[in-house]
Amino acid sequence: MLSHRGKGRSFGQNLRLAVLLSFVGGIVNVCGFLALKLMTTNVTGYLSNFAQEFLSFNRTAILKSVLLLVSFFLGSFISHVILQVQKLLWNKVYFTVPLILEAILLGGVAYLEGDILSQYPMKIAYVLLFAMGLQNSLVTFISKAVVRTTHITGIVTDLGIETARLIFYSKNTAVRRVLFSHIGLKVAIVFSFGLGGIIAAYCFQYLHLRTLYIGMGVILLTTVYDFLMVKMILVLEEGRHLVDWSKRAVMKDHRLHRILRRRR
Repeated sequence: MLSHRGKGRSFGQNLRLAVLLSFVGGIVNVCGFLALKLMTTNVTGYLSNFAQEFLSFNRTAILKSVLLLVSFFLGSFISHVILQVQKLLWNKVYFTVPLILEAILLGGVAYLEGDILSQYPMKIAYVLLFAMGLQNSLVTFISKAVVRTTHITGIVTDLGIETARLIFYSKNTAVRRVLFSHIGLKVAIVFSFGLGGIIAAYCFQYLHLRTLYIGMGVILLTTVYDFLMVKMILVLEEGRHLVDWSKRAVMKDHRLHRILRRRR
């Protein structure tokens, strides 16, 4: 999931990544809304708020809107810088550093939630938006914008477009197969995001912002699972190469014996 990029990715890799991280996005979105009455996975509405507050010259509200926008931007920016540095230094890497940083931030908010929620509510919003910027930039980078996991607006738009295209490609089997795979991916993202939100809404009654531990756990399990899967594939490939090398060595040995027999 996290070691291939762009055309090197399979549908299954995109699907697993989309389901797991959109689930985290749903958790963070609901937790942020219930605790802070703010959206903490996207910045769509904050630009409108900025325009409104700018006209009313409310400096405090303007600063809050700007900082919310900047938090998501900085998360996206830093995530991409990390990924590009990894790409430049190593040819093949596990694109996990932004996710690990995100898990640390979510875990930190969950651990300190009792102390900081009442004193610094906006600081929590900035941290959560920064974390979602990290995640969204990572997913966009490795999937070449095929997958988005922190907000649903663009996903539902793409879902409507691709569903409509089915009407006009009713006889083209190849195109319809591709469209169905894209539609299935989008539906999985919407469902997983909603499921994460439902679970977060239920758990929030008992755990409050400690519900973010669930999101942190999903991220860590994702990175560990992917790392172990890649290692297992590498071991299997090395074993296959060793078997092939042994077969070639045996064949060469047989040919050498035949040549020696002929000379005798």
